[in-house]
Amino acid sequence: MTRNDGVEIRRQRIQMVNQKVVGSLNISKEKWISLKKIIADLQYEMGLTPKRIMEYLLIGVERGIFVIDERNDQIKKAES
Repeated sequence: MTRNDGVEIRRQRIQMVNQKVVGSLNISKEKWISLKKIIADLQYEMGLTPKRIMEYLLIGVERGIFVIDERNDQIKKAES
C-alpha cells in the first residue's frame, strides 16, 4: 500500500534525483558530470530549488552512490 503523504513524496523525489544522477553518469562519455548542469536540469524537470536538490544529492553521497566535488563542479561515480 502506497502512502501519499509528505514523507512519501519526499522519498520519491530523493529517489528521482539520485536516479537522474546515476543515469547521467552511466551515459556520460567522461567519468563525471557537471554539478551545475545536473542542478539546472533538475530545477527545470522537478521545480525544486538548488538548495533542496543539494540536500537530496547529499543523501546519495552519504549512501555511497556517487561523490560530489564542488570545487571542480563534478559528480563522479563512487569507487567500489
